[in-house]
Amino acid sequence: MRSQEPENRLLLLDFEEKCPPGGNDTVILYTTSLRGIRKTFEDCNTIRFLLGSFRVLYDERDVSMHMEFREELWQTLGGRVIPPRLFIKGRHVGGVDEVVGFHEQGKLVDLLMGIPQRPTSGPCNGCGGMRFVLCFLCNGSRKVVLEEGGEGDPVRCVSCNENGSGVRSSLGTFNGYPGDGTNLGFIPGSNLMGGEGLRIQSGSRASGGTLTHTGDWSNPILAITRQETEDSTLG
Repeated sequence: MRSQEPENRLLLLDFEEKCPPGGNDTVILYTTSLRGIRKTFEDCNTIRFLLGSFRVLYDERDVSMHMEFREELWQTLGGRVIPPRLFIKGRHVGGVDEVVGFHEQGKLVDLLMGIPQRPTSGPCNGCGGMRFVLCFLCNGSRKVVLEEGGEGDPVRCVSCNENGSGVRSSLGTFNGYPGDGTNLGFIPGSNLMGGEGLRIQSGSRASGGTLTHTGDWSNPILAITRQETEDSTLG
């Protein structure tokens, strides 16, 4: 896609500045995968198809699969709006009627100028295009057992959402950290693996990992590593 940044900025200035988290320089599309209301589902597919036809890199956020996405959308727009909603570089472009209208007028391609193109047309290697993967820490149960030298009680897994899934961003991050949808996606850029870690056990099976956190459990910073050694194997 050709790049004409000045023209792109002028066009975007016509839209209200409503920037969802992480949306300053990116394209963010809020959708739903629920088919209960068919029109809403088809409207989401329409905008997804248009963005796909331009092969631009965008972050799709499914509000039916991740409650935080729904709260983000409602907080950003100041009300209980329904998807789809498209944001480009921190500007609220609108829903399906507005986006399709801009496309028919030939303006949508101008709004997308300067947005990086997708490096490949195939699905993500980490999530298969689903944008979510089963939490490898708790295997989707949403509970883990923490052990500090003895038996521990099950606690809520802090690595996944309400569905026991990890969020895989279309922009190359996993649960907010750079990664490819594997366990490496959970490791932040800074080294948090120093110090004495907590042993974790998922259900009745050993996870074979070490969990380290800083701060309190209400807002943890996680770093997870696989250790295929006898020392890290839990009985």
